[in-house]
Amino acid sequence: AVQLPSLRRLGYRLAPSFRFSDPAFRTTLALWLPFVASASVFTLNQFVAQRFASGLEDGSVSALQNAVTVMNLPIGIFTASVMTVLFPKLSAHAARGEADGLRGTVAYGFEFLLALLVPSSAALALFGREIIAAAFQRGRFTQADTLVTFPVLAGYAAGLAALSLYQFLQRLFYSLKDYRTPLASAVLVAAVDIGLSLWLKETRLRVAGLAVANSAAFAAGFVFLAVLARRRIGSFGSVRILVGAGKAIAASLPLAGLLAASRTLWPDLWRAGGTLANSGRIAGILAAAAIATLAMFAILRMPFVTELLRSRRKP
Repeated sequence: AVQLPSLRRLGYRLAPSFRFSDPAFRTTLALWLPFVASASVFTLNQFVAQRFASGLEDGSVSALQNAVTVMNLPIGIFTASVMTVLFPKLSAHAARGEADGLRGTVAYGFEFLLALLVPSSAALALFGREIIAAAFQRGRFTQADTLVTFPVLAGYAAGLAALSLYQFLQRLFYSLKDYRTPLASAVLVAAVDIGLSLWLKETRLRVAGLAVANSAAFAAGFVFLAVLARRRIGSFGSVRILVGAGKAIAASLPLAGLLAASRTLWPDLWRAGGTLANSGRIAGILAAAAIATLAMFAILRMPFVTELLRSRRKP
């Protein structure tokens, strides 16, 4: 029989097994579990909502899933990108004890997220029926399915900004090495969501009530974290954030007017569904609305637009 050389003879070293008694392992586990639990609150809420929706009318679960799919587009494009850029800055300021820098980054993050998500919410609420039709309405997905999904999407759109600001404040506490506060907020969000869902799903809203409950729950979680953040790091510029919110709303007005006018001119646009020609028309209207919003950003001198222009002027 041929004897193969052992791993140790080949120069490999087996990694030592983790032991629960190891202080480093226990510390990692103590930080990891609250982080995972608090970061998973949105997924948990969606699971609970689908369970509730399964007891409602046929198509409720599909309406919920399709609405979440559409809503995840601005979250994945805007929210994730902003937090990816700003989280290292938050961590650096927190590590160096730079309170002013930390507060300034939080205020800037609020302005940035509101500028991107307020117009997104307006687009989903005003033009959601057309977006759903272009994305899903073909084959077995009928016009009736679009009409069921649209109120659900509108319910989620109402809480899009609150959800993103809540997630951003979670990152703030992570940068401060505080994992218990986000966990407490996640418990609050889950409790409010379940309680409101049990009530609203039995009202005229039906499956749309589950989306409204989700939005209200994250709004409550945002307020909870905002109050605690103010106590922890001090005021992070309420006036500046309110001014930014006002500019975000003002920048959304041309978008809202354009989308409302398009629905008046072509009220049956969504009925054609996801054909190539119709999807192109809907995409063209959304592109025009986006360009109008960007123009308003420049006119109102939104902070990130000003910084972008300054960076391009530098040699």
